Amino acid sequence: MREIRATRYCACPFSAVIEFAEKAMNESPGMHVSPVPVVSESVDARTAVVDDRSDEVRLHDALLLAWKPRHRGMFPDFQGVLTARPSGRGAELSLHGRYKPPFGFSGAVFDAVAGQQIARITMKRVLADLCARIERKWDAERASRRGGVSS
Repeated sequence: MREIRATRYCACPFSAVIEFAEKAMNESPGMHVSPVPVVSESVDARTAVVDDRSDEVRLHDALLLAWKPRHRGMFPDFQGVLTARPSGRGAELSLHGRYKPPFGFSGAVFDAVAGQQIARITMKRVLADLCARIERKWDAERASRRGGVSS
């Protein structure tokens, strides 16, 4: 199994980011993963909110994330966890996961040469897309609160 990690700042409060991540994933469990737009794979994703055991200072939530490609081939299954830490007015998201390169020995050789870099790029794109969806949810939540207060 290969381990991989990607991080990204998200303009959503730390206290709400995992909740909005779960909602975003549940709204579209079928997603596309890709290192570049012309090479993508449809995957079926599953999520579950769990205790974030990576933070020994305080208890908060993390989001387990797993996906399986709809077509077996170039893209491997993935299992990971999304964690968040406060960062300014938002949160620093970290997606840490594992995958097994497909195609046995030849896949492992490809992974050592280029596959790990492709996986890193793919993870960064997945995290960027998820962050954008979280931020849209946060913006909609703030807009509805403003609308509810002034009505």
